[in-house]
Amino acid sequence: MPIAESLGHIDVRSLADSLQRTGFGMVPDVVRQDEMLTLRTFARDAVASNRDEYAYLTQNALAGTPIGDLARSRELTDLLSSLYEEAVGNPPSPQEVVHPALRCLIGRTGIGQSLRFHFDSYAITALLPIAIPATGDRGDFLYYPNRRPVRRRALVNLTDKAIYQNPAALRLIASQRFRTARPPRRLHLTPGNLYVFCGYRTLHGNDRCDPDQLRATALFHFGDPHLRNPLVRLMHRRVQRRAAIESAST
Repeated sequence: MPIAESLGHIDVRSLADSLQRTGFGMVPDVVRQDEMLTLRTFARDAVASNRDEYAYLTQNALAGTPIGDLARSRELTDLLSSLYEEAVGNPPSPQEVVHPALRCLIGRTGIGQSLRFHFDSYAITALLPIAIPATGDRGDFLYYPNRRPVRRRALVNLTDKAIYQNPAALRLIASQRFRTARPPRRLHLTPGNLYVFCGYRTLHGNDRCDPDQLRATALFHFGDPHLRNPLVRLMHRRVQRRAAIESAST
């Protein structure tokens, strides 16, 4: 069964309840082994083209790939739309689409991408592990679930992100002392499972990953609660342009 078709049989209510209780939901074995092989080959090609260093591909670079096709599927869009409505309390804007990305950590530049805790702009994030180290530092998913509500005003949301994601705050939250005093929840990712969480509400990042091993994940973001705000739309355009440039240079 193709990936998209397998998503049409998910119990959305159970998944939404899990998001509320634990901060994440998981759907096991949504990807067949032959499909995983295709995805791993694509991820390894992406880092190989960047001299085995960090690679981040976004929507344009993923068009026509299995990741891009999944992002455009009705099954994934319907699933994330339903979870958005459960999380936010309102249906998403009809303009909303799924924004895919492929994030590959490896090499010296991959080290700097770990322990970068943040809130997403989008309400719902789906994460599909493609390649996860089996030994050593695996890059486990670290998260502080549901740390804030969905803000009514876009300006308050931007203030939150400025407070938590400035350089000083990033260093503090990444420090061993802080994580010992306030340990995040830890999730060891299994390739082939699909994980969903409320990225807007949940402060999250990944633990350190061995630079000689590949950690590759496909991400699918959906639903900005502040999409109607002109400033937010402008910021999205800037982020998308920057990501497109980064993808093109990979």
